[in-house]
Formats: sequence, C-alpha cells, structure tokens
Amino acid sequence: MTSTWVVHTVKAWKQAILSFAAGPVPASWYQPGAFRALTYLDLSACQLTGTLPISWPPMLLSLDVSSNLFSGVLSPGTSWPSLLQTLDVSYNSFTGALPVGLASI
Repeated sequence: MTSTWVVHTVKAWKQAILSFAAGPVPASWYQPGAFRALTYLDLSACQLTGTLPISWPPMLLSLDVSSNLFSGVLSPGTSWPSLLQTLDVSYNSFTGALPVGLASI
C-alpha cells in the first residue's frame, strides 16, 4: 500500500490525526485528485491561517473549519462539493456575504 492510495481512499479525517502544524492549509491538498473519496473533514481548532482553498474533495458531505484563524471572503468562485450537507465556518475572521452557492446547505 502506498501513501497515495491512503490519501485517495480515506473516507473521514479528524484533525487530531493530522501531523501538520498551525499555519496555512498544506499546498499538497490542492493537487488534482487529492482526497477524492473524503466525505467528512474536521479541521476545527487547528490554528489554520490564510484563506480557505477554492477547491474541495467532490464527495465531501461535512466540512468543519470552525475555530481557526481564517480570514478574507468565502469566495463565490469556490468549488463547493454538490453533496455538501454541513459546513461550519464559525469563529474565524471571514468578511462579506455568504456565496449564493451555499444558500442550499
């Protein structure tokens, strides 16, 4: 089994098992196909900074990025997964209105 296989087939990921330090979301997460089978992602209280990625795994049902240090706007150009049912962005420093695409969540 290779690490690439693990990345592509993991279904749920809780922040506690992640080994990266506080700061921006790792650049490797932006690679095409990364985490394509991920359905639940909890990155709450990780001291993550910067802006949110503009692309997320297509099978994502639940995303929790609450209690971090994210800032800026939730970009209307973000590719939110069509299956997304739960999104928690509370306790960050976002500005502006919610994108129209998130109104159905």
